[in-house]
Amino acid sequence: MSNKTAKTDQQDIIASGEALHTFERLFGEHIATARAGAVFGAPVQHGSTMVIPCADVFIAGGIGTGGGSGSDEDNSNGSGSGAGAGGTARGRPVAIIVVEPEKVRVEPVVDVTRIALAALTTVGFAVVWLARLARATRRDKGGGPSLKDLREAV
Repeated sequence: MSNKTAKTDQQDIIASGEALHTFERLFGEHIATARAGAVFGAPVQHGSTMVIPCADVFIAGGIGTGGGSGSDEDNSNGSGSGAGAGGTARGRPVAIIVVEPEKVRVEPVVDVTRIALAALTTVGFAVVWLARLARATRRDKGGGPSLKDLREAV
């Protein structure tokens, strides 16, 4: 297939809106998952207590097209065009609603892994900057705040 034929075929697909229709169909399926039934799970009854799980649902998508033409160093004309789309969807549990005859309460779902990763990231960041500050203090000897100044400030 020649470059001109490939370019014409791609332009025909883009011009006909086929790429856009495909994206709308796929994105519509993703949007359908963001309904209340996806955020609130089916209630579970146990005796006089009902439990309703709750989730955080995230959906994102995008589409793009592009094209161009020009000539290269040996004066051969070149051109190209294309289209692409992508998306993601994810959900995670965030809480449980507990309905009892005398009260209703919301129990959060604690993501221990997420908390541990945030703590490790914070500690790592602090260690890197303290090491840089200590190195700069040794190198400068008085050219700005030192590690000793930081300790006294804290």
